[in-house]
Amino acid sequence: AAPAPGRGGAPPSPPMSPPRVDSLSDEDQARQADFKQQAADAQEDGDPPLALEMLTSAIALGCASALLYCRRAQLLLQLSRPRAAINDCSAALQINPDSGKAFKLRARGHVKLRHWADAHADFQEGLRIDYDEETYEESVGVESKMKGMKAVATEKRMLMEREKERRRQEEEKAAEEKRKQEERILREARSEEDRKMRMFERMYMSDQFGREAWQKGWMTDFMGTKRGKCKCGRCPVYCWTPVRLSS
Repeated sequence: AAPAPGRGGAPPSPPMSPPRVDSLSDEDQARQADFKQQAADAQEDGDPPLALEMLTSAIALGCASALLYCRRAQLLLQLSRPRAAINDCSAALQINPDSGKAFKLRARGHVKLRHWADAHADFQEGLRIDYDEETYEESVGVESKMKGMKAVATEKRMLMEREKERRRQEEEKAAEEKRKQEERILREARSEEDRKMRMFERMYMSDQFGREAWQKGWMTDFMGTKRGKCKCGRCPVYCWTPVRLSS
């Protein structure tokens, strides 16, 4: 398989075992065993890069076991390549879902990336399959980190909810103030109209000619639009005589 691209300038993940190789010839089995032995020798000599190269050559032949992927994942962690190590551990778990070693190594890869929740889950599964005290101590530290992360997330969520509630209350208050202002403006406008109407009525009824027009059944137009103006010459009242329309 082609190497997966790296992130942030990191080297790409090393090649995986070819997916369509179901078995190895005797010659390839011997070559694979030789690569694994060279990898072990390189590790003993303190040369992790060479050991990684040899294990990758062994895996590239095909039919890689879960244990072989775990060995390379362990080297990748030593070389500070946690993403590639996680990739190898996931490949190992596809071959053997009950590999406690793969879960533990993948958890350590997540720790390096500060993926506390994923690390905690993998540690717990690895301990369930194959318990050991050292891994348990690591998992306790990760659990503490995860709880702290959850506490921070909870506090952040509560702050966001309080801020959202504050904005909602402010919007409701602004809407209520706007509604009251509109009602006040409407009341003032109506009050002004009523005041003008009362003034016109007082002017009209206090005028002799206006009273006579009213007594005769004349219609008055306070808008001042048609017919003859009031004879007093002062008020804006206009009077007109209604006419019955023929059908």
